[in-house]
Amino acid sequence: MLFDKKLSELTDSEIINIHLSRKTLTKDFELISTLKTLESEMQQSSGLDNFKSFLPFLAAFAILDQIGGCYKCYKNSEEKENHAKEKKYKSFQKALYYFGDIEDEQTLNEIRIFRNSIVHDACLFFFEQKKNEYYCFRYSDNNETSNLINSAEEKWDGNYDSINPKNMTIVNRKLLINKTSDIIRKLSKINESNELKISLPDKEKELIKRYFLMIPRN
Repeated sequence: MLFDKKLSELTDSEIINIHLSRKTLTKDFELISTLKTLESEMQQSSGLDNFKSFLPFLAAFAILDQIGGCYKCYKNSEEKENHAKEKKYKSFQKALYYFGDIEDEQTLNEIRIFRNSIVHDACLFFFEQKKNEYYCFRYSDNNETSNLINSAEEKWDGNYDSINPKNMTIVNRKLLINKTSDIIRKLSKINESNELKISLPDKEKELIKRYFLMIPRN
């Protein structure tokens, strides 16, 4: 994109549009969005055998964290915001709930647990202390269902010798990656109708400073 004005002259909607785009030029800056850079790296790494086990997940959750922390939608926002606040959703859960059409509580809870296991120490096992529950995660690109997560048929007791297909929680890797990209496209559509709202405390200034790589143009 190319804007025939300075960065300081852009509207909120234009700034949001830049955040959701790969690269933009204003009169005074070349702007590169960390969001779209991450999306590109997520998609590329997901197709490479040597990089697809963890890197796409790390990128997807970083993207979702960024989106859930930055945006809310004017339309039906109050009802959803109150629910997200009541459930104490994390930023990545908000992104999936607000913009990814994921409303199932068990799915949102188990994606939180899976995210913690992956992001904190690149592990596929997790112990939920508050509920005294154990999780053994595996992921698949070929799930027969369209579920983001296929919950375990049986609870796992935390004994590694007892792990079997019935007590494994299966994450649909392709769906998570594709849904993350779909959410970015959905945000662009919402922004076209001026229904997207920046939820950061310092709004557009914070969005620019935190998530844009700014290269001055001579």
